[in-house]
Amino acid sequence: MMTRRLTALLGAAVFVLAACGPAATATPVPTRQAPPTLAATAAPTSQIATPTTPPSAKPTATPAAKPTAAPTVAQAAGPKYGGTFKFATKATLPSWDGIAVTGGSVHNVVGFIYDRPQRYNPGPPACEFLPRAPSAVESWKWVNDTTFEMALRQGMRFHNKPPVNGREAVAEDLIFSIMKAGTKPGPSISDIPAVVNRAEAVDKYTVRLHLKQPYTVLPDRLPQDAAYLYAPEAVGEDLAITRAEEHIGTGPFVLKGDKPGVSVTLEKNASYWMKGFPFVDQFEFKMVPDVATRSAMFRTGQVDVAWREPIAVTEELTKVAGTTTQRCGDLPATTVTLTPDRPPFNDVRVRRAVSMAIDRDAVVKVVFRGNGDRLWVPIPHFAEPTYLQKEAYPPEVRKYLEYNPEEARKLLAEAGYAQGLTVNLNYTARYTNSAEIAEALNDQLGKVGINAKLRVWVDPAWSAEREAEKMPDIILSLTLGFPGSFQFVRAYHSTKGMGLKKHGIRDTQLDEWTEKLTMTRDPEEQKALQRQLQIRMVEQAYEPAVFADKPALILHPWVKNLYFQPLSLIQAVDVFWTVQVDR
Repeated sequence: MMTRRLTALLGAAVFVLAACGPAATATPVPTRQAPPTLAATAAPTSQIATPTTPPSAKPTATPAAKPTAAPTVAQAAGPKYGGTFKFATKATLPSWDGIAVTGGSVHNVVGFIYDRPQRYNPGPPACEFLPRAPSAVESWKWVNDTTFEMALRQGMRFHNKPPVNGREAVAEDLIFSIMKAGTKPGPSISDIPAVVNRAEAVDKYTVRLHLKQPYTVLPDRLPQDAAYLYAPEAVGEDLAITRAEEHIGTGPFVLKGDKPGVSVTLEKNASYWMKGFPFVDQFEFKMVPDVATRSAMFRTGQVDVAWREPIAVTEELTKVAGTTTQRCGDLPATTVTLTPDRPPFNDVRVRRAVSMAIDRDAVVKVVFRGNGDRLWVPIPHFAEPTYLQKEAYPPEVRKYLEYNPEEARKLLAEAGYAQGLTVNLNYTARYTNSAEIAEALNDQLGKVGINAKLRVWVDPAWSAEREAEKMPDIILSLTLGFPGSFQFVRAYHSTKGMGLKKHGIRDTQLDEWTEKLTMTRDPEEQKALQRQLQIRMVEQAYEPAVFADKPALILHPWVKNLYFQPLSLIQAVDVFWTVQVDR
């Protein structure tokens, strides 16, 4: 699977538009509270886990639409402080630019250095979609339909490094971060500046965004991966980050050292605004592209966890004595993307034939050994409140999700390919399971007369061809499954994309519906539009098969307070920053 984001990159938030409240009605700002401290109470009272045994009852999530002060963290026996958490990642950093580069490998490092307006609160329990909580922005409200107000948390200070030197973060920093970062091509918040007419610092800690038109999805953009709180003097007015030293934030860790291609070391921010956090003194990322080397490092305790390894490797590492395993459904998905802007896939009948030729359940069973999901659209079912299961699609659309080789051959004949056709099936081996999925699809497509010529790409050619939308026919790749149909469609399938490209998929009907979503506050209309988006994607068969791995996080016994969550690929900091090492 892809590391980042996911395009990484690219952001994620549960899409809860109803939260905005009635039109033209201001939502009261909650009373500001002091940053949380460790309370000497008997049991946990917050979403952020203490080092004690996790409670059996599922914590109550704070609704995203009703921001509260950041959680208070309680302790029973007391947390374990100190030590270094060591983590091996398969990818080296392609760049230190966390704005222009959307890959998860970048954000999974720099995300620890910054705060974002909101964060996702880590478990327990594992494998639950993370509730949102205030972070750099401690409260927000709609003043009216086109005025959105945010209250920056008071007392946050940038890391005590030149040229920022530990100064307090203020409203102008938040304006700079949103408006400047959003003008770059990569970030998932690039839609925000386009709808802002004017950004105003009402006072030292209050920002108002005056919008050109209603944009009800704006609160759901706040936790995105590139929505960091930057210091202008550190990154410059052009926000072109080229060196590790330019990353100076207000987050839980400070950059200590960088050995290009080898490791990155972060150290605890002793002045972090959330008192008592983080627990470990250092966080060390080791860049280890070779899977055998990573496995050996885990077996010998040189790294503390094994994460998202290939299925066969995972099965072996789970047998290491004393380890525990958490396995979760995930956001990124392997997608079979077609190119509808050129023959033969500019004919919807051919795209539908591909969809009906693929036995999705067989792929999950054979390739993923049962540890995976087949999704109907690249939107995680655990993250989208209005996700449609197959039975919910209209019968005339649902049939395109059924494995039906005979009907697939009929559609090909209607499109003029009764004798079959030959296409390219492009993939890169850097994505886990891609080769196995390609072989399985090749076999299934061949049974209906589609001869798929397998083409294996390597970087930089893979990235360049995809970015230029020159790659022909079928592209087997990893897509960051935004946890919301609006965000996914706006990013990939509309003419108003958020800086991303999806191989010629531009649908004006999807444009119309996503535009309506940004304008309406009616919860029922929002749900109806989200369902329409999904039905349209299936009916047009732009991405006729989607498979999501259920990757594993394997922990040595000395690792505490770490819970694998669906967002951990693109927001690793939201899961890993509470880890404790007891060895």
